[in-house]
Parts: sequence; structure tokens; C-alpha cells
Amino acid sequence: MFLPIMSILMSIWLFREAKLRNENKFLWAILGFLFSFLAIGFFHLKHRNRIQGIVALIFGVLIYSITLKNYFS
Repeated sequence: MFLPIMSILMSIWLFREAKLRNENKFLWAILGFLFSFLAIGFFHLKHRNRIQGIVALIFGVLIYSITLKNYFS
């Protein structure tokens, strides 16, 4: 229940940020909806926010690994 709501909020944020930085806003919104924390991590790494990007990537990997572990067990 928590992850779909966060994915929608992150895709909206990525859409707005990509629009401000003259990126493809629809691509980033779709990536944000599908891969939420991972997409935000890559977005921050692309725009030179290294610490925020690395933290978001680590958090995304943890969330997805816990989700997959619970799904397959």
C-alpha cells in the first residue's frame, strides 16, 4: 500500500524537476512511477547531487530487495 503512493508522488516530483531542468519530463515521470527511489537516485546523480543520489539508490535497493524477498518466500 505504501509503495504505490510513494511511486505516484515521486513521479510527480520527477516530472516537475525534469521540466525545470529541460529534460524529458514524461520519461522521468514514467521511470519514477516504475522504479521510484532508483529513478530519483539516478536523477540526482545525473545532476551532480552525489550524496542524495547515493542515499536514494541504497534506499531503493533495500526497499526492492525486501519486497522481492517477501514476495518469493
